[in-house]
Amino acid sequence: MKRSLFVLCAVLGLLAAPVCAALPVSEADYLKAEEARFDAADADHDGQLQRSETDAALTGGDLEIEPAIRNTCIQAGVGMVARYMPVPGTPADQAFKPLGKKKFLKGRQSLFAQADANQDGVVTAEELAAINQQFAQQCATLLTSPEEAVRPSPPPQEVPPGAMPQEGGE
Repeated sequence: MKRSLFVLCAVLGLLAAPVCAALPVSEADYLKAEEARFDAADADHDGQLQRSETDAALTGGDLEIEPAIRNTCIQAGVGMVARYMPVPGTPADQAFKPLGKKKFLKGRQSLFAQADANQDGVVTAEELAAINQQFAQQCATLLTSPEEAVRPSPPPQEVPPGAMPQEGGE
């Protein structure tokens, strides 16, 4: 079993012997580790991550997104990493605002929820691989074909008061 997890991580290019060694991980353990990661990255201990501090807080950890995928998402402008690890000189970089601990942990909790496909409160190596693949597809699509990206569905058409919607078109 351990060998298959290691092979899975190596195949995915996660360089994740340390990442997969910590998996599976519960939500409570993950958030505790992420809070410690925030505190370690907050060099001036002001409770806010400045631009120079965000890389350390948003890379690594139990649910590390593969670096190549993370970079594609940054370029596509997707996710927390795009907002807090923007490409230097871009509008996102110029609009950077410090990241507080509460917002950081909320974002990490959201990542955990996305990765925890079966919603059992634990993320496995398989679920991490699946979320990496999902992010890779989403970010690559946005970067190469923004017109094909997932768009919100159109709002439902309003039915005038007293009118009954017709079934079957007649």
